[in-house]
Amino acid sequence: MALHWVLTLGLLAAVAWLLLRNEAGFEDVGAALAQVGPVEVVALLVLTALIQVTFGWEYAAGLRGLGLTRGLVLFEGQTAVSNLIPGPSGTATRLMMLRSWGFSLDDFSRLWLVTSGVTDLLVLAMPIVVVAGAAVVGDPEPGVTWGIAAVGVAVGAVLTVLAVMALRSERLAARLGAISGRVITWARGIARRAPTDEDFAAAAVNVRHDLIEGWRACGVPVTVAAASNYVMQGLLLLVSARAVGLDESLAGTGGVLAVYAIYRLLTIVQITPGSVGVAEAVLTAGLLSVTGGAASAQIAAAIVLFRGLTYVGPILFGGLSLLAWRFVGRWRAQPPREDAGAAAVTSEVLDREGPEN
Repeated sequence: MALHWVLTLGLLAAVAWLLLRNEAGFEDVGAALAQVGPVEVVALLVLTALIQVTFGWEYAAGLRGLGLTRGLVLFEGQTAVSNLIPGPSGTATRLMMLRSWGFSLDDFSRLWLVTSGVTDLLVLAMPIVVVAGAAVVGDPEPGVTWGIAAVGVAVGAVLTVLAVMALRSERLAARLGAISGRVITWARGIARRAPTDEDFAAAAVNVRHDLIEGWRACGVPVTVAAASNYVMQGLLLLVSARAVGLDESLAGTGGVLAVYAIYRLLTIVQITPGSVGVAEAVLTAGLLSVTGGAASAQIAAAIVLFRGLTYVGPILFGGLSLLAWRFVGRWRAQPPREDAGAAAVTSEVLDREGPEN
């Protein structure tokens, strides 16, 4: 955990150095933020609210019986935890909340598979779409993002092929599960009772079955919700930039959206809580490359707005959501008993003790 915080502070220092090198003083950043008018404030708040609703909608669509209200509470609660605590804390919180509402490990796995799978494929594929779109309309700003986008598409293609092959072959799914189990248990140096290769192979076969069934049951609404969320977050960054004076002459729409797509790609795996430090560094470097090093104060102000709404906001909402989860008794239900092997696999993946039954 200490390493996470050292890395976070180092990245934030790098962001500050980038901005100071480009002469973005605090007074200039404050002046840029002061430009934000009531219309822009309303637009930013409406977009932020819609983004949160789409997260809840995605969860509600991915798990039958959850509903939009609990979907929102689930997302906000797990996000608040993952934005503050390193490691798979958000995933563990999601499992704990779902179990307290009477959902099974299979329900948790199915929700995670469908929502994460769809979102990750979007994040991997969208950079090339955004950059290609910018090139079609004659916006030359993305520049070197072509190379990063190509890497994202290549990785996405490989993962997609593996996923399709695993879905078509139960034997391959079991084999991939056993291999992943060996890697996880070897990397851990587990002191307690570990799940066996057979446990992981069985879990992978169950994952394959759950993913197929989950896609058939809710693939379309989950995809629509995830795509809507992705687009609206891109619009939120664009509106944040325009609100602080980073206009089209300084940073074209294509350039800003390309930076957003690359930011999502490079933060697909969170190495710090909420990607803090990493996100700011990527956005700062990307937007400075788009403006040619100009308008550093406006860039800093835009990032303050965007990250304040997408990082700090969910922490505040999440605190309220965790209180609702704790005190709304009618949502509570006894979780079903689970197979010991499945529980052990889940425990190892989350690096936590298995749930009590």
